[in-house]
Amino acid sequence: MLQKTAYGVRRLCRVLGVSKTAYYEHRGRDGGASTTDWFDAHDAHTARAAWAENRRVYGARRLTAELRHRGHP
Repeated sequence: MLQKTAYGVRRLCRVLGVSKTAYYEHRGRDGGASTTDWFDAHDAHTARAAWAENRRVYGARRLTAELRHRGHP
């Protein structure tokens, strides 16, 4: 349930650095994450795990190659 505040959507979005379009899109989804959001979160978790497993020294190119080796597009 949304709680009313003394501040408008425009001001809150500006302070939080979120576009009004993104706010209303998220609100229209019943507050749940989209499929894309879930896949992005999974990919980020996988990337962090691969980076940690390689002693946190892999750069972007080596990490990308590692993720592709593991079967990620």
